[in-house]
Amino acid sequence: MSVREDDIQSGFATLFRDLSTYADADVTINDWSVLDNSNAGAPFIIIETADQFESRSDSQSPVTDWTIIVWLIASFSDWDTSLNAFQSNRQEIIDTLNAGNAGSAGGLESVYVSRIAGGEKQYIYDRYGDPQHDPEALPQYIAQRLAVDVQEF
Repeated sequence: MSVREDDIQSGFATLFRDLSTYADADVTINDWSVLDNSNAGAPFIIIETADQFESRSDSQSPVTDWTIIVWLIASFSDWDTSLNAFQSNRQEIIDTLNAGNAGSAGGLESVYVSRIAGGEKQYIYDRYGDPQHDPEALPQYIAQRLAVDVQEF
């Protein structure tokens, strides 16, 4: 069975929206405009188009491996509170992706989450806060890019 990338993205979005932490509008696909609103609504999840994929036809049916990008974005209030909350949100996402039905991107047939890898944490500043020019500037959000490897089988 061939699974489309947007099916996997939608499956992830459904999984994350089912968590009590996230409202439906807090989980988007390829839509960064959620950050245009107040950070009081965070945390947010933005599911992006895959950076990498590999498709091959060396068996009876084509097989594609996707690396789906999931951005976890949490609001910043102060360092310890914000980083602890961010860590808790991230663990919830990891646990959700590793759990039973979630491993199939929300119940898709012939799909399996094989690996989750996190990139370096990043800090997002509002347009007036620039840490290079204002050493006391504080971020508006804490963000991390998670690469989720999904295999068709």
